[in-house]
Amino acid sequence: TEIEPNLVSIDAVDPVLKEASTSEGIMLHSSMMTDLIQMIADSRSANMGLYISSGYRSFDDQIKALLRLGGDETVATLPGQSQHHTGLAIDFTSDEIEMTVGMNQGFETSEAGIWLAENGWKYGFVQSYTKNHDGVQNEPWHYYYVGKTYARIWHDSQMTDHPRDIFEILNQINSPEG
Repeated sequence: TEIEPNLVSIDAVDPVLKEASTSEGIMLHSSMMTDLIQMIADSRSANMGLYISSGYRSFDDQIKALLRLGGDETVATLPGQSQHHTGLAIDFTSDEIEMTVGMNQGFETSEAGIWLAENGWKYGFVQSYTKNHDGVQNEPWHYYYVGKTYARIWHDSQMTDHPRDIFEILNQINSPEG
């Protein structure tokens, strides 16, 4: 398979993550584990039914996801273009919406979805498919781990008259003029 060396199975990392997973074998990048464990634990302390639905996807898994969605590139990217290939992207769900993921499922209005939108940045997670980023429809359940420093910059940007996309921020920071 195409497993990257920095990917770990969340089932094996911590019981909190195993309990918060909707299926066995979800792989994520090891760099996010401490922040993810804390975020899930804090969501449980707040009585939120926040769950991890998917993480890393191989090219073959991305082809299957795209085909399952009728080949619509506005709801799933082509293989090689998915943020899920990095292991840093997570699709979340909630027990309030019966662990479903997708358009019109209501994650953004669930208590867990609202909690995540308000608090995810504190743990380094930001919504990355907003404003039709990369031509993909807004996905309020899809979060990308950028670490706490960059997430704070993104969050502060959202509080202005000109909120910025996380990748616009990262590109500016990493440019020679940044």
